[in-house]
Amino acid sequence: MRHGKQTAAFFLAAAMVMSSSPAVVFAEDLQSGAEQEAAATGALAESELTSGEQETTEQTGEAILPEDNLLSAGSEQEETEKEIPQDKAESGITEIPIISEWQGTTEELWSWVYVEQEQKFTLDEAYAEVFKNHEIKWSWESAEAKSESAVQLKTSADGVICTVTGVKGHAGEKGKLVVEVFDEAGKQTGSATSGQIEVREPSYQYDFPEVIYMFQDWEGKRALNMICVPEDADHPYGIEKIPVEIVDIKVDRPDLFEVQGWENGYVYLKSIGGDDSIFHSTTMTVAYKRLDNVLDTYSLSLMAYTWEYSGLLVSSSYTNRYAPTVKPGETVDVEALAWRTYMREDGTQTTEPFTDFYVEWILSGDENAVSIEQDKENGRLIYITAKEDTDGCKVHLKAHYMHQNEDGNIEEIGIPGGSPDIYVSIRKGPYRQLRESGDGKLYYYVDNKLDTEFEGVISYRSDAFYIKDGTVATDINGLHFVAEGYKEGTSEENVFSNTFCFFKDGQIDEEFEGLTEYDGAKFYVKDGEITTDMNGLYLVSGADDESTTDDKFYFFSNGQIQSEYKGLALYDNEWFYLENGYLDTNTNGIVEHDGGKFIVAVGRIAKEANGLWQDPKDKKWYFAANGQIQTQHTGVAGYDGKLFYVIKGELATDYKGTIKYNGAVYEVINGQLYKKK
Repeated sequence: MRHGKQTAAFFLAAAMVMSSSPAVVFAEDLQSGAEQEAAATGALAESELTSGEQETTEQTGEAILPEDNLLSAGSEQEETEKEIPQDKAESGITEIPIISEWQGTTEELWSWVYVEQEQKFTLDEAYAEVFKNHEIKWSWESAEAKSESAVQLKTSADGVICTVTGVKGHAGEKGKLVVEVFDEAGKQTGSATSGQIEVREPSYQYDFPEVIYMFQDWEGKRALNMICVPEDADHPYGIEKIPVEIVDIKVDRPDLFEVQGWENGYVYLKSIGGDDSIFHSTTMTVAYKRLDNVLDTYSLSLMAYTWEYSGLLVSSSYTNRYAPTVKPGETVDVEALAWRTYMREDGTQTTEPFTDFYVEWILSGDENAVSIEQDKENGRLIYITAKEDTDGCKVHLKAHYMHQNEDGNIEEIGIPGGSPDIYVSIRKGPYRQLRESGDGKLYYYVDNKLDTEFEGVISYRSDAFYIKDGTVATDINGLHFVAEGYKEGTSEENVFSNTFCFFKDGQIDEEFEGLTEYDGAKFYVKDGEITTDMNGLYLVSGADDESTTDDKFYFFSNGQIQSEYKGLALYDNEWFYLENGYLDTNTNGIVEHDGGKFIVAVGRIAKEANGLWQDPKDKKWYFAANGQIQTQHTGVAGYDGKLFYVIKGELATDYKGTIKYNGAVYEVINGQLYKKK
């Protein structure tokens, strides 16, 4: 390290080759200050020394280069000279180190520059004598062929220093600095090449807290750690944390929180107690100056909790930790647990187990059904034993958490929701439950033992699964018959009995709704079951029908499509004609139903059909009323200003003769009436 700068870690050992002098190799990490200057001077003088003089120089303690890199005369010098690249040695071109203001750790990322910000790169001043009366040229060698340079270069008057600035729009590009040194005759005498340099956008990462915690009715200070981590030419490594300047702080609920001031990274707050809410919260808005002196704002939450302690009663029973069940003659434990919340000065909160209390137990319910014993080592733990002759009852336990203060006074610890309590049920029946194993599967247990004999459905939390061979039968999909099924626990109620349920991978699928097939028939499923209350004509969306993408009307009975049904069905006060259980909109003409004849158009009874109507199929004319052929009607009917004779609802085209109508005699020809003269 020298002057706080680093040399390139990767460059070849620098070799200054002169026509009549031995090579001198400089260290990759040069000494600083006067040591380097002395080393350079010593290196130049060394070329004129004999081997004996070199030895004397070392003994006298005069300025020398590091021992590892200074070549003495004889075999050591010859051995090191072999390491110098042959072309450089022959050409007499000196390899010169380039020193950067900041530096990476690999050749692939040796250094970097920032867009529109400067970094200085310097040729090693140990070679100052070599640079005198020489021309120094700097250039940028892009890692990829680019039409525009990713950097701007500005060299000092003597050419030793090059100021490099990243060009906007070229962030992410890489390249190297290349230096060429020429003497007065224009002959190249030196060169330098940097490692890989990356062009970067400067960045400013602001790290602000999201929430500050405290208790209600509290007053004090909280850390307001609002910092910026810049990465730019002034902070190239992106590790400095710079506090921002706070200008103002306001809260949305001054009735609950008060800002009393701020300084040195702290805000002084006061929380005001209110109702019985578990916590109060508000938004605190901080106005601050960014590193570029632009005023900005940031909002975070203030949370004031009412309760310092929390607790609950639990059991280690296999049945249920929070509502255990015990069989007559057996014992179950109940333990009082507590936690204490700590609000720290840095605004964070932590919750830790708290045991510095004892319990006053209150028993109610079927008190005579159990006996209670306290644990000898843990006074917060009790054992409840159900008596042999009990069943179908429960007891209620409530715990008062008591604490002795340092002054010896006893007080009850306040717990949110009041004193913790728990119910213990006493049941003789089997206790059914599903348990999740380490392999991710659910297994069926009865009274804490794996049951591989049962087959049916068991409810688990809000879901239900088909159980076979002791676990979920994931190969069951679609409609499946369920003979029996139970909820978890001791209930003997058969909640799934001789019914069909819809499954997906062994789980009742309540998300699916639509038609599905089972044994050649189609059923409508909703909420995991067949909709048995679905009767009559229903419109089914194509999205819910596996067999078609079109919307269709189907005729259902108890949720099943009646594929053999043929006839009329009522829907939304309209009658429709169905064949094979669904409405066929291609049906037009006369259809029979329940002894009557009806006019159907596009699958619907044409209630608008009144009077004479021609069947498009057989071209015959019929007399209708509200879409039904009036087979009981025989008489005269008008159509298009003319009169016609109808017999039993059909135009009497075969009738020949005369009839009387309104006192006149008419002759019937092809069903039409002609008045006789």
